[in-house]
Amino acid sequence: MLEKEILSAWLDLTCKMMRGAKRAVLLVDAEQEIPLSVQWPSEDAAPEELVRLAREASLQNRLIVKKLDSNGLDHILATPLRVSAERSVAVAVQVRIKPEQQRVVLQLLKWGEKWLELLLRYEPEVASTSDQPLPADTGWGKWKRRLASPAKIASMGVLVAILALSFFSGDYRISAEATLEGSVQRAVVAPFDGYVNSAPKRAGETVAAGEVLAKMDDHELQLSRLQFESKKDEYNRQYRQALGQRDMAQAYIYKSQISQVDAELNLVERKLERSEIRASMDGYIIAGDLSRSLGAPVELGDVLFEVAPLDSYRLVIYVQEQNIADIEPGAVGQVSLQALPGKELGFAVSKVSPVFEDRANSIVYRVEAILDQQYQALRPGMQGVAKIEVGERSLAWIYFHELYNAVVLWLWKWLP
Repeated sequence: MLEKEILSAWLDLTCKMMRGAKRAVLLVDAEQEIPLSVQWPSEDAAPEELVRLAREASLQNRLIVKKLDSNGLDHILATPLRVSAERSVAVAVQVRIKPEQQRVVLQLLKWGEKWLELLLRYEPEVASTSDQPLPADTGWGKWKRRLASPAKIASMGVLVAILALSFFSGDYRISAEATLEGSVQRAVVAPFDGYVNSAPKRAGETVAAGEVLAKMDDHELQLSRLQFESKKDEYNRQYRQALGQRDMAQAYIYKSQISQVDAELNLVERKLERSEIRASMDGYIIAGDLSRSLGAPVELGDVLFEVAPLDSYRLVIYVQEQNIADIEPGAVGQVSLQALPGKELGFAVSKVSPVFEDRANSIVYRVEAILDQQYQALRPGMQGVAKIEVGERSLAWIYFHELYNAVVLWLWKWLP
């Protein structure tokens, strides 16, 4: 029973130190019909595939790597552990990592061999001392029993683990919330002061270039056009009459008035053309619904719609202030959107903006990125989590730098 607890503790700590670990099985005495096994997470049943591969790795004494998906991210790594000359031990781990990151996982398991060997070596002594009365001596035997207790061995293992993390490196990635936007977002504005007459399109619909999105009330413009046309006819009649009477001065005045009316008439005609509000490009309406505002007044320049293209997007990543210094243009990463769970989309950072926002009582900076590929299923406004690759760091730094920074800041705040 004690041995199984030790194995379970070792597997739990090892998997928690391993980036991308999902499930794991540790197998002891694989050649037996019913070997001793522990799994991680402990509340889950041991997956048959992991048990089978761990047994094969132990019996064949070699590393086994199995890909689980087409994109090459999900793997099962099964390898024997040389922790005892008398007993065979093997571990199988399901991880979601890049192929080049297998080396880091195998290094971690290689280091774990030494730690597990130490635990299994002292386990018989711990078990025997727990069943026998302690001698009354106060010498080396007493200290040996204290050092060989499970709590002491576990504490030593944790300390050794922290020290060992300093000698192994891994890919450091910064996680942040992300939102998908159109690479270009064009605003469709009110062409003049007036009222909304109809709005056949609204947010969420696709539109083609030149398609009518809404129509302004043009009743007053139609009346103005009739008025100016009537004036023009009257000035033309008076102009011809002045020419017939050879009154050149009066004819010149009427001609100037005709030109003025023509200018006003052209202005009305242009407003009538613009009373039909049209899309300037093929795209997707991401904002704007006037169907509930028919008859409402609008002013010149009011934004009525926002249109984004369907085939070109940019990713906006909101990075915490403590991480923004590590990100530079050209950095690559992956994003997983809520609408496409399990699918990782590659991107490259194009711009690190000094613009910041206050979100959930924390300062975040806007980072823009370009997707490696465009997908038809993408839509503006989709949200997810992005991970930006910064470079290799020691595992100790990756896991503990945030705690270290928090402690340093706390000490600076409270120490005199």
